[in-house]
Amino acid sequence: REIRRLLARARLDDEKEGERPVRPGDIAILVRDRNEAAVMQQVLRDHRLNAVYLSARDNVLESPEADSLFMALNGILDLEDDRALIAALATPWFGYDTRALYRLQSDEHAWAEALEDVADLRQRWLNQGFMNMTLRLLQRHAHPDPVRHERMLTNSIHLLELLQEASQKHHQPRALVHWFQQAREEANTARGSEAQQLRLENDANLIQIVTLHGAKGLEYPVVFLPFVSYGRKPSDKELLVRYHDRNDYSARQVLNPDEQELAWYAEEQAAEEIRLLYVGATRAERRLYLLAAEFGQFPFSPLARCFAVDSFAALNEALRAHATEGCAGLLDLNELPEAAAEAPRDEVDDPPQPARFNGRIERDWWLSSFSALTRNARHGGLSTPDRDQDEPETPGEADEQGALRFTLARGAEAGNLLHDLLEWMDFPDPDLDNLIRRAAERYPMLLDPLEDKGSELARWVREILAAPLPSGARLADLPWHDTLRESAFYFPMHSGTARGRLAAILARHRHESEVFLAEPTALKGMLHGFVDLIYQWQGRFYVVDYKSTFLGDRLSDYREPWLTESIRKSFYDLQYLLYSLALHRYLRTRLSNYDPRRHLGGVEYLYLRGMAPGAPGGVYHCPPDIEAIEALDAFFTGQEVTP
Repeated sequence: REIRRLLARARLDDEKEGERPVRPGDIAILVRDRNEAAVMQQVLRDHRLNAVYLSARDNVLESPEADSLFMALNGILDLEDDRALIAALATPWFGYDTRALYRLQSDEHAWAEALEDVADLRQRWLNQGFMNMTLRLLQRHAHPDPVRHERMLTNSIHLLELLQEASQKHHQPRALVHWFQQAREEANTARGSEAQQLRLENDANLIQIVTLHGAKGLEYPVVFLPFVSYGRKPSDKELLVRYHDRNDYSARQVLNPDEQELAWYAEEQAAEEIRLLYVGATRAERRLYLLAAEFGQFPFSPLARCFAVDSFAALNEALRAHATEGCAGLLDLNELPEAAAEAPRDEVDDPPQPARFNGRIERDWWLSSFSALTRNARHGGLSTPDRDQDEPETPGEADEQGALRFTLARGAEAGNLLHDLLEWMDFPDPDLDNLIRRAAERYPMLLDPLEDKGSELARWVREILAAPLPSGARLADLPWHDTLRESAFYFPMHSGTARGRLAAILARHRHESEVFLAEPTALKGMLHGFVDLIYQWQGRFYVVDYKSTFLGDRLSDYREPWLTESIRKSFYDLQYLLYSLALHRYLRTRLSNYDPRRHLGGVEYLYLRGMAPGAPGGVYHCPPDIEAIEALDAFFTGQEVTP
């Protein structure tokens, strides 16, 4: 009530602006922790007053939005499970209330419609990625709580960004949800990274609820201290206490303390609370409210300790004795008239009008990638590095005593493991012990037990580094400054009608009469991708891609013609032509004397399971196809091309 009275009538003497009304942003409510903050936020919300809680310690993974998002994602993935689906529909992400959920139980058409919506979301997730699915979920289905819609949207978008970043490593939906579950559990025991710290709404015109620790060094025109008369009686059952030795003032931590140690601990806790009261009381520029109530443990409160009183009546007498006219006064909040609770008037006379959009959105502009071109799927965001995701995640054909290169599980996780090692590694001088230990922390299921698999993985990596490449080099010969790792590229697409033209260029490259490629009807936008490795050797530049593809449990299985069959089956030849085009355009802008016939060395696709010194294969090499690269260059700039 007092806050509403201030907002409705009181004025501040501002040095810059002169006398002006009190604004919500002028008011700070200082609390000890998030529990007290939650109490204050709820009461302010009940009185239609908006407030923001400012704390740098909160983790968005501990928010209610994280709980509801986890439930919604589980329901989308397991929509055949009625319990999981209904739990998802009951979250704010779908917004079904009790009445709507009851209707689903009795209306088959409504149930089928809800099931179809969720099935569409799952299909989007599987085919077009996590962010495409969740943006549709947020835009089409989410029902934020009107009371805290700003906070919910802030947290929700923050969570989606964290999950999108994690999806770059955890490509499969279930792997991503598993990561989300682990991250939420770890958030309860750890402070979390800076990226996970709670973001705040726009607090320009909101009442600010701030922790006493967070208010250090700050000042506010009006400050309320609502809980300084709330005390906590020292417990004689503390199992672990921290205090300072009274002789040398060194910090001590004691398990099962005795009475003397408990007394010292309680004394320091009381001193800390009084210090925080001092911090809070000195934050006010114009007006300070010390609020007191007759709590059960009032004698142990910092306010009671400061005034050396043991009852609420004694505090009243002490305050009256200290009150000085014009400087301090006593206010009984219970005596505030109801009229003081009226809402502050809106200074805007005319209601705001929604803006009208008169532009035109280009629906045919999109961000594409190699995967999108070969699968005819439109991406709603960035592509991800290729990690052999089409392979089934099953063990190799060799027995358990076979080499790790053949028994390592297939699929995206194995590809991620090997790609990460080679991306982090200094080829001539690799610190394999630390690199493999770091990889084991990220991929524990693949490298368990580390004692056995770590040494075998190190031996395998050394063999990869020592294997000769068609260029005449080895990876072990390439210093860091002659390489580019995980190079991302973008280039524009202005090809107009595209159907059949990419396939024709690829067919000419393969020396075949026809190639069947499911192409989009038109390409307009940007093409995006990642090149695992670009290196320079003897004046030429080479495009390298790492493949963890399993072709068999013998080194002889990784030679021609099986390498060419794997390349063409997965359209990796189109991939390396796109990568070569990206390198071609890059060098054209960097080298003044650039000549593709002199500077391009071609492509080398390293099938890592088959690479070893003296092995009969393991590396697919293709010399630079200048005609195909120039045809692609003209194709993406919108020129007519005769393959």
